[in-house]
Amino acid sequence: MIIIFEGADGVGKTTLAKELNLRLANSMYMKRTPTFKYKDANTFYHCVVDLTRSSEYDWRFMLDMISKPCEEFNFIFDRSFITQAVYQNAIGQWTKHPTLTSILSSYHAHLASLPHIVFNIKRSNFIKTDDSYDLVHDKQHLIVNEYDKWVEYEDTKQLFVVTLDTSILSEEECMTHILQHIANYNNK
Repeated sequence: MIIIFEGADGVGKTTLAKELNLRLANSMYMKRTPTFKYKDANTFYHCVVDLTRSSEYDWRFMLDMISKPCEEFNFIFDRSFITQAVYQNAIGQWTKHPTLTSILSSYHAHLASLPHIVFNIKRSNFIKTDDSYDLVHDKQHLIVNEYDKWVEYEDTKQLFVVTLDTSILSEEECMTHILQHIANYNNK
């Protein structure tokens, strides 16, 4: 099964993903960070999808690679292609380009064809963490809004997405919900 944790910086994705990795048998934890680069707090470089480096940027390659063993194995992703689209929309209008929108749609469709759950982790009261970029912190409300839009995006409706708010639920309560959703998905 493919298990993806998405959400803005500082919401608890990494904590939950690492804890899930400890609790699930036959699992592998993989962390990905947004690939755009910052010049300074007011200027950033746009990242363009480079299909010549498909193992790093083209998620169709990644999904193909793990689709065979995902029946017996749990791949836990701390971020995915969704991060790139959400952050670039919030900060740089990435998916407005028709080709990139098409690529994103194909990623959604490919993921939908595999056993998966996407956990959209939110936190109403944002806490700046050591790994939060200053620019991301300044744009936090835009990023949160883009995740909310992503959940309503037509291609997202084909995915199994669960939203959890870590400002309402404790880490243990979140983990209980996560494990229950995984068990329910596996039993359907």
